[in-house]
Amino acid sequence: MDVTAVDIDPATAEFAARNLPGARVLCADAARVGADLTAGADGRTAVLLDPARRTARGRSWRLADLRPGWGFVQDVLAGPTSAIVRLGPGAPAEALPEAAEAVWVSEHHELVECGLWRIPGAGPGRAAQLLPSGALVRAEPDAPAPPVRAPGRYILEPDPAVSRAGASAAIAPGLWRLAERVAYLSCDEPVHGPLADCFEVLEELDAGPAALRAWVRAHRVGVLEIKKRALDLDPAQLRRRLRPSGPNRATLLLSPTTGGARAFVVRRLERPAP
Repeated sequence: MDVTAVDIDPATAEFAARNLPGARVLCADAARVGADLTAGADGRTAVLLDPARRTARGRSWRLADLRPGWGFVQDVLAGPTSAIVRLGPGAPAEALPEAAEAVWVSEHHELVECGLWRIPGAGPGRAAQLLPSGALVRAEPDAPAPPVRAPGRYILEPDPAVSRAGASAAIAPGLWRLAERVAYLSCDEPVHGPLADCFEVLEELDAGPAALRAWVRAHRVGVLEIKKRALDLDPAQLRRRLRPSGPNRATLLLSPTTGGARAFVVRRLERPAP
């Protein structure tokens, strides 16, 4: 391949020049030289963008903070070349161009990045890729959202890439949501598969700290895992307030429900072997 690499940082460009023998490396602003580099490009040309996602305040998930900017990224995606864009996992799905395929990637069920693809053979849409298995799950654009109902015997926590891609319908049929805009799903029969963690509900509690602290104390829980969605609380701070102490372990799952915020004592079912 003929490769031209561009980076605005002189030190990075120097390292790239030494590590990419035979490549042309430019120290420049990609937004300023991009149009000249792709002038006259044909179907064999591809542009890979990995915009910087840090500001003086640290890492940012805001598209407005990308460098080169989000406008330049959109122009490349709409241009004549194939295009691949690496974004952070927090990229808002509603802001991404519909003409590109957006793929959220998780590794061992941790969300790591979002990629935008506009290449031959990749149509528009949303998908999740799960590593290390490599499983690719595509969202059905016309699939209705699961209904909202009271919690059942089991609660499912979808893989974060599956949630981001809107592909939760692929987990299993007949699931429902605990509340609007909450990723947790529920069912009355256990679901085994790589797309979600399944938790058996052992007990339902008031979500207030006093009730939870009393439960933790009564059950002598010393190791406490706290999971939550769509609630304004910090699990680490809540854990300190609950003062776990004792020989037992427990998992608390907190979520909005049709009956308000609730806490569930749950048992994680083992995932099947890959």
